[in-house]
Amino acid sequence: AAAAASGAAAASSRVYARHEAWTAAPTQTKEAGGRRPAFSSKRVARRREFRKALAGQAHGLLPEEVAAALGTYQVLQGETLTKAIDLLAEKYAESHDCDFDALKVNLKFASRRAAKEACVQRKKKELLVKEQADGFVAKALWRDFYDREAPPRSPFLEFLDQLFVTQSKRSVAVKGWLKEKTRLAKLQAADQKRAAPVDAVVRKLRDVVSQIDRKDDASNVVRPSRLGIDLERRLRSLVDTCTNDDVVTKKDVVASLGPAAFSLVADPRVAKQALELTDLQTRAAIRTRGGGGGQQGKKKKKKERKKMIREDRDDDDDYEDDDD
Repeated sequence: AAAAASGAAAASSRVYARHEAWTAAPTQTKEAGGRRPAFSSKRVARRREFRKALAGQAHGLLPEEVAAALGTYQVLQGETLTKAIDLLAEKYAESHDCDFDALKVNLKFASRRAAKEACVQRKKKELLVKEQADGFVAKALWRDFYDREAPPRSPFLEFLDQLFVTQSKRSVAVKGWLKEKTRLAKLQAADQKRAAPVDAVVRKLRDVVSQIDRKDDASNVVRPSRLGIDLERRLRSLVDTCTNDDVVTKKDVVASLGPAAFSLVADPRVAKQALELTDLQTRAAIRTRGGGGGQQGKKKKKKERKKMIREDRDDDDDYEDDDD
């Protein structure tokens, strides 16, 4: 037992030997007779150059020397190390490697999500062990530091703080986007199940078609447009393929109209009515961007109309000045 304990202590001392802080002064032991070792001055110079590299300044170290220094000294400590491991673990969670590992251990868990979370936790432990052994995490982030930062570079630790803030904002944005996507998917499923009488749908569509057809006031003759003819054909196809003679669902209407619905939404004469014939996600996107007769679209059109009136008045004033 004593031998096992001493062996474990020796292994622990080897692992944590790299925990010597890079900010501390190097130890220069004297040989017998009071002479300093020949390599001490080189070690001091390398440490000085390494400090310059961490500060983002020009230095005289080769890439392999910087990597060796990152493996020798513990640059990431405390909360910085925890955030760095979490950052690399999040990248792993978004990769195909995590999905593949989750498939291999999926049988041990109730769901794939639980299996993926277990893989992420295992990855964090592996990263911590690798960082304690040879500075794996610091080396990985150092590569990002030199790839992204152009001279003059900011200090390495300041770059990491900015990177953590950016990643945090990105995670919040992704979670919000996924939450909104799930909410819209549920509303979309409920919206597609909405049903209406076939006669009411036919009446509404033909009313829209009548507004886009051209009518000659002199001869009182209606000249159907290409879009109107296409909509009439799609309407007949919808009625013929309807399984229930009395009711048609919103899903059938959207599938039957297809691209013609977007052409109707683009027409200002029937945009507001045509918007109700599209699916829920399309309506939400158009209303968010201020189209389709929404409040933002109305305000924008009103503002443009006032601008045109103001420009016309300015032109009239210029014309009167020329007459004078």
